[in-house]
Amino acid sequence: MTTAVRRFAASCLLVLLAAPFAAAQGITWESETTVSGQIEKQRYHYMPGMFKTVSEDNREMIMRMDKGMIYSVDRGKKEYWEMTFEELEGVMKKLQGTMDARMAEMRKQMEGMPEEQRKMVEQMMGGASGGKDEPISVKKTGETKTISSYPCTKYVVTQGKRDVVTMWTTREVKEFQEMAKEWQEFGKRMAQLTPTVGKAMAEGISQGEGFPVRVETGAMTSVVKTVRKSVTPAAEFAVPAGYKKVQPEFLEEMQKEKGDPGQ
Repeated sequence: MTTAVRRFAASCLLVLLAAPFAAAQGITWESETTVSGQIEKQRYHYMPGMFKTVSEDNREMIMRMDKGMIYSVDRGKKEYWEMTFEELEGVMKKLQGTMDARMAEMRKQMEGMPEEQRKMVEQMMGGASGGKDEPISVKKTGETKTISSYPCTKYVVTQGKRDVVTMWTTREVKEFQEMAKEWQEFGKRMAQLTPTVGKAMAEGISQGEGFPVRVETGAMTSVVKTVRKSVTPAAEFAVPAGYKKVQPEFLEEMQKEKGDPGQ
């Protein structure tokens, strides 16, 4: 998987993690995500019908549920791209088809590997090693610990025979309320964009009995650090004037790999 595609898939998972925060008022929170040893910080802003993530590299992902649109804004380059949710889902289905074909080929190669080497490769592949249609189960363990000052309970999400997501949830985040209908629908859509892990994560969040403070999946670990009520101006959920519209990097790389001139 190319760097741009991997970055975008990770962004989708981070957005999915934010879904449980939906509430009537605005909310802002911050988290730290570790991917393969690299730490990245994110800030999230939510207002009814509008949501965005802000990364350290001046990139923003804006979700407009009220318009059915998703925008990616690069403030450093003063560029952006936009898609409807339907368009994005179509692109990700193509990507998933390519990934499934590669995983099938990899699994065939793994059959001839020594057991120790095969297990190592399976661990590196994580939840992407196929089986996206296998049953998902969510188990509440008896393990508890304090994370970011919140008492948390451990849940493990299993798909088939694999543990694909581990999450620590708390009931002590006072801003956590019943998810709004728009976020329930949005969470399902985001799960479809990353079906292998996203579906398992969506199930874990829905059955986790609280707000997920820490989530671990494959090489990615996300930990919420702070949460506060806030009102974010509507202008913050729009593309700044004068920015240049471009094609998504991940789409360009997909087209280069397949030699496809169009979407």
